[in-house]
Amino acid sequence: MNGNSSIHQSFECVDEKMQSIQGKLTGEFSSQTKRMKGYPMVKVLP
Repeated sequence: MNGNSSIHQSFECVDEKMQSIQGKLTGEFSSQTKRMKGYPMVKVLP
């Protein structure tokens, strides 16, 4: 039980890091799209 919970906690920590990285990436994308005026947002996003 103890080892299992520690694994679960590490997964949650990784998930939080991934979300923060994703937030930074989307922030950079939005700033880029603002620079490229008239360019469709759909084409920039994957």
